[in-house]
Amino acid sequence: MRKKTALFIITILICIVSLTACSSTEQFFVFGTFLDVTIDGISSSKLVGQINNYMVGLEEVLSPTIEGSDLYKINNAKAGEAIHCGEDTMALFAVAETLHKLTDGAYDPTIYPLVRLWNFSGDKFSHVEGKTPPTDDAISNALRLVGFDKVFAIDHVAGTVTKKQGYDNAMVDFGGMAKGYAVDKAMDSLDKKALINLGGNIGAIGKDYTIGIGNPRESVTAYYGSFTLCQGQLISTSGDYERCFFHEGERYHHILNPATGKPSNSGLISVSIVCSDGAVGDALSTAVMVLGAEKGKEVVARISSVLGLDISAILIFSDLSFEVVGQIDFVKKA
Repeated sequence: MRKKTALFIITILICIVSLTACSSTEQFFVFGTFLDVTIDGISSSKLVGQINNYMVGLEEVLSPTIEGSDLYKINNAKAGEAIHCGEDTMALFAVAETLHKLTDGAYDPTIYPLVRLWNFSGDKFSHVEGKTPPTDDAISNALRLVGFDKVFAIDHVAGTVTKKQGYDNAMVDFGGMAKGYAVDKAMDSLDKKALINLGGNIGAIGKDYTIGIGNPRESVTAYYGSFTLCQGQLISTSGDYERCFFHEGERYHHILNPATGKPSNSGLISVSIVCSDGAVGDALSTAVMVLGAEKGKEVVARISSVLGLDISAILIFSDLSFEVVGQIDFVKKA
């Protein structure tokens, strides 16, 4: 499945390059995916290298699998042990608290024990024939560790995160938010016309770009449709095709419903969120996949109002129809 994921990301890159007049692109591998930085005009390898180095440094803080990272320390701590975290980690905990509440729990980074149970974590996932879903009993046991508002005590003044008593095995992962956050932060360091793409989390700097949305199902067309990503905006896409396996003819994918412990089954197979906040957009694309179209649209409107963000969405359904939420010029490819 890593090969398929890589091909999907490359497809997105091809779509972007074919739909724009960008002059140079450099590619790296970070956060378990591809980072593509496209800059108009003369190539600036030093600047692009700095962006990559920043991303690598951020991954070393936020990855749950890199020993010594903030999340690694939190996940391996005992209940009652306060873990001092860096500014970026605490910033993501703050966003997670807000999004968990505003999405009615559909976004919940404490599902990491379930992600690992399903073997969807970056260090465990591989696409092999014969893979089977976990048992209902195993899922129920993992669900006892899920609940952002019940398993962690967060002190933003002290900059600490502590597991509450009874939750020694609780774990957290910002995989559904960190890449959007990283792109957003990297955009602040560029004063050139550029496009940053980290695993489908894309930010436009200095000008508008035409972006192709990857086709969520195998097709002769490289992309499902396109729209204009305005300067200062970011797009984050979640879908049931990125990490998945098939068992007895059924697709099992990595976007898990925190209420059931199983892959979301909301009728949506792809959700793209466009807004000016990368962390919010990244987390919201996951939450809407879980919630489904109707509840998801309500949550988008709620978050737009509460956070004062202009948020748009492209929802693709299992029958490959689509719906646009907000003011974007999305056009489906014929």
